[in-house]
Amino acid sequence: MYGEESEAQFWRGATALDPGDDPALAALRDETTEFLPLADALKRLLVVARAPQ
Repeated sequence: MYGEESEAQFWRGATALDPGDDPALAALRDETTEFLPLADALKRLLVVARAPQ
C-alpha cells in the first residue's frame, strides 16, 4: 500500500540523519533504529467514531 511504503521511506530516511547538536533529531534517529526491525510486523488501524445525536 502507498501509505505503508511512504511511512517506511520516512523511517529509512531518518536513519541517515546527521542530527548534529539537535537532541530531537538524535532522538528520532534512535527511535528509527528501534522501529525499523519491527516495521514489517506492525499493522496500523485507524478508528473514527461519532457520538449519537
